[in-house]
Amino acid sequence: MTTSAPTPITAPIADTKRASAAYAKLQAEIDAVPETKLLRINVDIPKTVSMVLGAWPAISSLREKVIAEAAGFPIDQLDKLPDYAFAALYTHLLAMPASSSSSPVQPMLEEAVALREDLLVAADALVHVGIFDGPRVAEIRKGSGHVDIASDLVALAALFDDKWDAVANKTAATREAIDRAAALGAELITALGARFLPSGEALPVAAAATRRARAFTLFMNAYDACRRVVAFLRWNEGDADSIAPSPFLKGARRRGTEVVDVGAATDPAGTALPAVASAAPSLATAPVALPASPAPVTE
Repeated sequence: MTTSAPTPITAPIADTKRASAAYAKLQAEIDAVPETKLLRINVDIPKTVSMVLGAWPAISSLREKVIAEAAGFPIDQLDKLPDYAFAALYTHLLAMPASSSSSPVQPMLEEAVALREDLLVAADALVHVGIFDGPRVAEIRKGSGHVDIASDLVALAALFDDKWDAVANKTAATREAIDRAAALGAELITALGARFLPSGEALPVAAAATRRARAFTLFMNAYDACRRVVAFLRWNEGDADSIAPSPFLKGARRRGTEVVDVGAATDPAGTALPAVASAAPSLATAPVALPASPAPVTE
């Protein structure tokens, strides 16, 4: 059981990078959750993640009290709560159909297709005047799948970068478009990486759904454990639900905290999340018996 302090959430948190990193860190733990232990997904995952990230500063402020007064509490459940939340969000997004208008991948693909075509037209013009290598551009143009589109953007950005001093005043392609191609291609490859196998074969829908359920189970069990220890420590004050609200209460907010808009984390343009507000309530001084651990959340 670790005794190191939890890593704070820092803002801004752009696009899916934080969520992707959390999933990568927890992948083995997620994969190890047995199907017989999976919880039914009965909450809106992005909204619940938003609520928990908003509650995190107040919950983590109780960490030393947890160690001192709640012997035996698995502190990893508290320390890793933000990662569990972000991993649940990441697997939720990846389980969405790529064709869904609400999928973060779909608008990225639409932008990528248009940008790829613009850069290919500009590249063809430079082939015509002998600056770009024709076979190299033709090889890029051969790609057709989603992964190919993402890779093509990276390749086109590299092609223009290699010759930029020579083509800067001779092409319709802008520096901004080339930089965007490099960034979007990398983001799209990351987003598609967990959806597609290394062979390029699409990940089965059932497999994506099961992975989401596993990540959701870890997340909800960890948050349930945190809610119970907060209830123990704040029993006398009676404000536990303000610090760590139930995920089943509509519109729940904490006093002095801010709900984090995780929807911004899926914006392919890189819109940053707002800062997570800090809330550090006074701590209880008279411990009471830690309640027995209930069954995993199934409300």
